Amino acid sequence: MAQATLQTDQSFDQKPLTWQLVLAPTLAVAGVAIGRIGITETPSWSAVAAISLAIAGLVLVGMMIAQRPRNLLVLALGAATAVLARYSAHPSWESVHLLFIVMASVAGVAIVVLLLPRQLRMAVISFAAVFHFLGVLSAITSPPPQSWLSNWSWVTLFRHHLVFCYTNNAYQFYSPEPGPATLLWFCVDMKNGEKVWYKVPRKPETHLDPMSVEFFRRLSMTEAINQNASLQSVPADVMQDRLQMVRLYPILADVPAIAQYRPPMQHVRRILASYVRHVLAMPEFKDQATNVRVYRVQHRMLSAQEFADGRNPFGESTYLPYYFGNFDATGTQLEPDDPMLYWLLPIIRKAVTVTPMTRPGVEAVENHLKVHAGSDPFEERYGANP
Repeated sequence: MAQATLQTDQSFDQKPLTWQLVLAPTLAVAGVAIGRIGITETPSWSAVAAISLAIAGLVLVGMMIAQRPRNLLVLALGAATAVLARYSAHPSWESVHLLFIVMASVAGVAIVVLLLPRQLRMAVISFAAVFHFLGVLSAITSPPPQSWLSNWSWVTLFRHHLVFCYTNNAYQFYSPEPGPATLLWFCVDMKNGEKVWYKVPRKPETHLDPMSVEFFRRLSMTEAINQNASLQSVPADVMQDRLQMVRLYPILADVPAIAQYRPPMQHVRRILASYVRHVLAMPEFKDQATNVRVYRVQHRMLSAQEFADGRNPFGESTYLPYYFGNFDATGTQLEPDDPMLYWLLPIIRKAVTVTPMTRPGVEAVENHLKVHAGSDPFEERYGANP
């Protein structure tokens, strides 16, 4: 039976390869050439042309793999075409880079698996499937109360795989009610004295990303820092330092103090430092910024009654900014003893009389984030997503 299968595969693979064999890598190489020659800081139509050629080459390779799934030459061509496609994409399209790297890796792994004996090949494939679904099971059973085995396997054994697959949220994100979105706002101090806000995620900067892929990938990045240290109450010394700043930045009376103080877990601080390094290495900030203040912002959703009352779901008071520190370009915390570190900077909505001159979508607020940063993060837009 195995011999008959092998003969069938060989006779199938002996069919002459078509023009796709030459055209696919040629399109990818042309994409690299156009993408590298016409490269600019922001994506242009040359970047679109380059990635279009590369994708066309990948489609052709995909057709060849569908026809000859066990042909090692075709799989190797697919891996090479995906690598070329990665270099045809604009440097700022990080999600596209990752996609092409994964495609090349899958083709490479497929080559290795096909070189194995049949029994070992089936064992490897079965192990991969079982490993994935056990990881999903650990994510589902990880919220408290959980067993030590579920917690250990979720944290230690499966975490990297689940994060890569984005199946690490325990399947409870929308149940029973979705929580607030987490955002990151960077207030960058420039050498010329200006302050520039950079927000993650934000709407696609151009119309070249109609699927908003980068937006949603960055939304998952901000969720990576949404992990707070477990505290029963605010430490006495931290509270004492905070009370000294209450004249500038009030503490909300109707919100528990522990909900206004959100220190992150230790691994989150390392992630945040890497985000800072990435932002200050961007072309618009590199060698032009002195430091950056980082705010983790929760976007609170309106209640049904607030929405019925006509409240703006993107009103300034729906944002809850927590100060996460002042950093330099290396990601080093410049003011680790700042009394406002990890505290909420309230944006308090004020009651106003509506008149014909009132601007729609704009709230009257006491914006203590503006006071702290020295710049208004909302001045660039009104009534829209930041």
